[in-house]
Amino acid sequence: MPHEADDRVRIIADDRERSAGVIEALDAMEDVQLSIGRLGLGDYVVENGLLVERKTVLDLGLSIFDGRLFRQAGRLARARAMRPCLIVEGAPEDFDRAAVSRRSLQGALITATLVYGLPVLYASGPVETACLLRIAACQLRRREARGPERFCSKTGSDRRLRMLMLEAVPDIGPVRAEALVDAFGTIEAIATASVRDLATTAGIGPVIADRLKRIVSGGER
Repeated sequence: MPHEADDRVRIIADDRERSAGVIEALDAMEDVQLSIGRLGLGDYVVENGLLVERKTVLDLGLSIFDGRLFRQAGRLARARAMRPCLIVEGAPEDFDRAAVSRRSLQGALITATLVYGLPVLYASGPVETACLLRIAACQLRRREARGPERFCSKTGSDRRLRMLMLEAVPDIGPVRAEALVDAFGTIEAIATASVRDLATTAGIGPVIADRLKRIVSGGER
């Protein structure tokens, strides 16, 4: 039975993303209401609350080389109406084929995170990017249904934000996110932890630990 439009989470894709494969993956998801149009900023708008810029690793390198990344990061950071986010898409080996060095890539991502305040998520390819967008949309939809609460609020904001970032990873819901934050404290500590250490966290296990490590650390283990 088809979903009513109001039951589906809403994602708007920029029409220039048609060849990326993400739109095709989103369109195949029955619980996603996908619209395509020309966006003035970013590549995707998720539930009118999240503005997402998607870059492949190769495009990320080119945008660092020509200075485009930091101009875009500045514009995203000034998008007051929505929370901005950067998704970096590609296989681990793509980091060694980029137009700039791996150190430059890592430095640029640190700048995007710490200077411009942009959360950075990693996806192995278009299908995983689509999954991340869908999960973010579901999270925003559930939060909207509960009414205004702690998203970026002052009370408990650091802990809650870490949990929300972790919940964007496939198969990590609120319980597992809380267990990870309790065990490691920060996203940085999770990113630098080994897969073995992550797998010992309650409810995680080796499969989820491997996926989590790949997403939060850009493919490094």
